[in-house]
Amino acid sequence: MALEGPTIRRCGPRRRQHGMTLVELLIVVTVVGILTALAVPSYRGHVIKATRADGQIELLAQATALERCFVNLNAYNHSACTTASGFPKTVAGGLYQITAPTLTAGQFVLKAAPQGVQVKDTKCKTLTLNSRMERGVSGGASDTAAKCWSR
Repeated sequence: MALEGPTIRRCGPRRRQHGMTLVELLIVVTVVGILTALAVPSYRGHVIKATRADGQIELLAQATALERCFVNLNAYNHSACTTASGFPKTVAGGLYQITAPTLTAGQFVLKAAPQGVQVKDTKCKTLTLNSRMERGVSGGASDTAAKCWSR
């Protein structure tokens, strides 16, 4: 005669769990929080860099317009040059203000100073461009002009 252990009988059908436990939910929330903490600063950096490109494009456009004045009127600051009288000018959706601190008959210096949320661009700060098409940065920028003007 074989000895058999006690038999366990279950009352009713076996139930299946649906949904998530609180611990599983907390783990998911923690992982999403960590991923967000890593992604948001990177996203903001890309937005600032893209807006910086808008400022650069506008500086180059203003420089081109001044060059046209020089070719046609033999002076960057000629009274018939509408570009020369248009400074300061707010561009790129209000995120840059372009000024011409130096604007003479033979030379110019243009500056694009960040405004609004673009002020957070501490790497490049104020972009500069002169009549020799030399690109630069000023205002305490932490990166070089070559880095700030590159893609």
